[in-house]
Amino acid sequence: MSGVTRNRYLSFIGCGRAGRALGCLWRQQGTFQIGQVLTRSLDSARAAVSQVGAGEAVDDFSKLRQADVYLIATQDRELGAVAKRLAGSSLAGAETTVFHLSGAESSALFSDSGLSGPVASVHPLRSFGDFMESVSGFRGTWCGCEGDVAALDILRPAFEAIGGRTFDIPPERKLAYHAASVMVSNYLNALVASAIKAYGYAGIDADTATQLATPILRNTMENILQLGPQAALTGPIARGDRELVGRELDMLRAMDPELAEVYRLLGKRTLELAVEGGRLTSEDRESLGRIFGS
Repeated sequence: MSGVTRNRYLSFIGCGRAGRALGCLWRQQGTFQIGQVLTRSLDSARAAVSQVGAGEAVDDFSKLRQADVYLIATQDRELGAVAKRLAGSSLAGAETTVFHLSGAESSALFSDSGLSGPVASVHPLRSFGDFMESVSGFRGTWCGCEGDVAALDILRPAFEAIGGRTFDIPPERKLAYHAASVMVSNYLNALVASAIKAYGYAGIDADTATQLATPILRNTMENILQLGPQAALTGPIARGDRELVGRELDMLRAMDPELAEVYRLLGKRTLELAVEGGRLTSEDRESLGRIFGS
């Protein structure tokens, strides 16, 4: 029956931080019966079972038994090979659901591997670090879904039962979705590190620079989340101060060409935001465009 998962057995092939947190939550909610946990070593499998709170630890594919649902929670580059091995065994039939958690790979990777049952991908849009925080803080996590209807009829309720908020991703656009997530989650780190480096050229040590940046970051994020990127935009580009922008870019080019390129590329995108928001005169727009190489 669609949406009913409580009597289904779920086994893990690979079980890192995300798999352990999800398994624990599903065990707590009685969403799935936890079957086996297969990892590279028996010690790591036992550690995973301990955190999940249920299951049988195994360290060899030959020890797997049939389950209703398999979560392949390996690294992305290993998903296809594991799926092919599962497809070539007697473990996964036409009624067996197989899914992964990758934000970049689509479920087509599994169907192309020869699996005959329903396949899907569900990507929880969060970082899984500390185990207890991952479990206690999961509620409200957005989970991007794509795949076969029969698989998602099982998996959507399973993720929603533990507090996930599901949404659809077109499988052919999955890389764009993941690239966006990378920019939000990872590139922000690189941007802040670049700013701290620029503070360093002003003679400010990294610890002090971090303290200077902290209130700016918090205030900026609050404004972006409340108003949106366009309305929250401030600074010399939004004001059309082409002279100041040009001087700063020239200074950075003289001191650190790579950092100057970061400033130029992000400045170019910032200019687009300012233009989209109707905040610049045509003269300012053209002058800034020449500075950034638009």
